[in-house]
Amino acid sequence: MSQANLSETLFKPRFKHPETSTLVRRFSAGKPQAMQSALSGNHVDHWYRLINRLMWIWRGVTPQEILDVQARIVMSEAERTDPELFDTVIGYRGGNWIFEWAKEAMQWQQKAGQEADPLLSGRHWLHASNLYSIAAYPHIKGDELAEQAQALANRAYEEAASGCRARCASWSSPSLAARR
Repeated sequence: MSQANLSETLFKPRFKHPETSTLVRRFSAGKPQAMQSALSGNHVDHWYRLINRLMWIWRGVTPQEILDVQARIVMSEAERTDPELFDTVIGYRGGNWIFEWAKEAMQWQQKAGQEADPLLSGRHWLHASNLYSIAAYPHIKGDELAEQAQALANRAYEEAASGCRARCASWSSPSLAARR
């Protein structure tokens, strides 16, 4: 089955999926945390999820790409479970966190499929995997759309790795030969 068909199948509207913020309530942002790492993300006003730009940039997502996706989420006029929180758009549609990040990932997945250079194709697959993983964030058990996004992240990672295995198998070095 082609990857596009897998995406269409997994994200096909079946019924009204619960929005992530309805599964687990956010703790009070007014209480300071005892210890927090810069890589843990920040509570940003009007966002249900921790916004972890530094980690996402470290994983290869450009600041421009992050802001583009966040802008689409913010500008959505769709119904939200909490009108005060941008990333609580109900249903798999424009403005929904999972929808927007998965849409971005699908663009990279498409680039990977069209790329003739296996190295670049692998990089595009890896980038798509990272974006699908962000779509699944915060990885709450029972969030069906997030679980589907994580399945796509795993699949994209496997595609990136399969290209690497083919390239790595052709490399020869004394230390690798000794392990075989």
